[in-house]
Amino acid sequence: MENNQSFETLAAHIAQDASVKNVYGEPVVTQGKTIIPVAKIVMGMGGGFGKKLRSNESETDSTKANGDGAAGSGGGGGAVATPQGVFEITEKHTRFIPANGAKYFIAGGILGALAGSLLLRRRATTADKK
Repeated sequence: MENNQSFETLAAHIAQDASVKNVYGEPVVTQGKTIIPVAKIVMGMGGGFGKKLRSNESETDSTKANGDGAAGSGGGGGAVATPQGVFEITEKHTRFIPANGAKYFIAGGILGALAGSLLLRRRATTADKK
């Protein structure tokens, strides 16, 4: 029972620390807009218990007769928060702005550069044949 309470307490502390407000702050209101941060929060917990017994003895023989039983326990947990973007709320509309927008911009630039170089090569090859 005591271990269950310990895990519940640990989980409550981790959940409180990993909230979006604690990671990214409160929503911001400015220039008629409300900006609300959005995060993906992943939590994990684990625990264990072990007991060493003498060979050829049952648990009751070891713990009652000899007092040689060993015990152990352990637990842990953690959380990771990843920014996903923000909600921008105005009087006219609400929109989601993803945090990874730069990735798409960079990927588009790379694809554009590749397409341009292929077109230039093709043009140069066609000009050489004439």
